[in-house]
Amino acid sequence: MKSMFSSPPPEACPTQSGWADAVLKAVAKLKEVNINFLAIDFDQTILDIHTGGRWHGTAVELAKHVRPLFRDLIAAAIAEGIYVAVVTFTPQTGFVAEVLERTFGEKGRQIPIRGADRSWKFSGHGSTKGKQPHMASAVEELEGAYGADITKETTLLIDDDAKNIRVSLHEGVRAIWLNPEKPNRLLNDICKLI
Repeated sequence: MKSMFSSPPPEACPTQSGWADAVLKAVAKLKEVNINFLAIDFDQTILDIHTGGRWHGTAVELAKHVRPLFRDLIAAAIAEGIYVAVVTFTPQTGFVAEVLERTFGEKGRQIPIRGADRSWKFSGHGSTKGKQPHMASAVEELEGAYGADITKETTLLIDDDAKNIRVSLHEGVRAIWLNPEKPNRLLNDICKLI
């Protein structure tokens, strides 16, 4: 039987069974610490490249740059009832949507995307710095569509930009910096959440 996980074991959550077990342990840790919403950056985080908001290839070509780590983590999180949104500064959200659909099928269409495409706005009273309005707007969509009960305390931002991480932490939202050079450490970082 073929595993739903695609990569070799990372340096991650203590495991004897490899990659699949590490991903499942990370998702179990998210649930243990009451995370029910993952807000994940796209360029240089979900992807192993940074498009600079100027991708000229096809969505098929771009989908080849999805890190196996995120393909597996997002799929496992969704399977466990954790909401996921993409929060990005790229204006090319059409490409993001196509990549998500190619990678996750029908589930990819259920992932809100908040980018710099002027297709959404946040009119709440929260912070407008960093990815805060992106996350808040995605939460509004998830609450409306699924009756989700998401708060700052149940949210985790994953981003390669340290500034976005600092803003998130300052605003009381948990956040993990993804080191683009060592992305597989993310699972271990998730397992250290308290």
